[in-house]
Amino acid sequence: SLSEALQRLEKGLGAKLVDRSRKGVIPTRAGEELARRADELLEKWEAIARVAQAEMSEVAGLVTIGCHSAVGAYVLPPLMKDFLPQYPRLQLRIVSDLSRKVTEEVIRGTIDVGLVVNPVRHLDLVLHPWGKDEFTLFMPAAWRRRKLSELQDQPLFMNPDLNQAEEVLAKARKAKLEFTRIVPCASLELIATLTREGGGIGILPGRVAAAIGGGKLVAVPGAPHYADEICVIHRVESRGVRAIREVVAALVRKG
Repeated sequence: SLSEALQRLEKGLGAKLVDRSRKGVIPTRAGEELARRADELLEKWEAIARVAQAEMSEVAGLVTIGCHSAVGAYVLPPLMKDFLPQYPRLQLRIVSDLSRKVTEEVIRGTIDVGLVVNPVRHLDLVLHPWGKDEFTLFMPAAWRRRKLSELQDQPLFMNPDLNQAEEVLAKARKAKLEFTRIVPCASLELIATLTREGGGIGILPGRVAAAIGGGKLVAVPGAPHYADEICVIHRVESRGVRAIREVVAALVRKG
């Protein structure tokens, strides 16, 4: 009952809130102060609720996008050029990391939208296919007449943190191809540049080779390859936030 609820509140606060008599119930000074502050808190809560509802229905606020830097380099420029100017109240934050780490942060809720390669399926995630890619061996276009067997003594640039690169290397070894000078490198962009300039051969995704190679990188004929699926991901409940919906739709359209 209301009387019992009031008694519990008094007990929790350690203060008497009303005086009870045969004539009725009269607020004490503590009760009047509590009522005044409660009204203020209610007004603040309503204001917060109005702001939250506006952000849910408007393309405004902060949206964090996570992706590998090499993927972002060829996907995000059109988004910045064509999409962002349409929404002056929208703020974007970009986080660069490995796809598996981006996926983990989207699941945790610290990243709103992920542009990731070969994402894991998860109950909390919505996946939108963006496109396909393929890891394989690339060489400078000037070497295009060389056979795969003639390239084994060249430096091989690869990122050992990427499962796709390790898979390509494992397939090469299974085919009795042994590269004598493997050079680990954490940056796909740097691998593409070193290969393009004749420093050796590189294990790269085709889209990165095309974007950075400028026509000066070609796939090595007969080299092993590994297929990639690129997806735009977000949490299930993010579908209720219009800003996130619009960012996701813009990214998917660029696929």
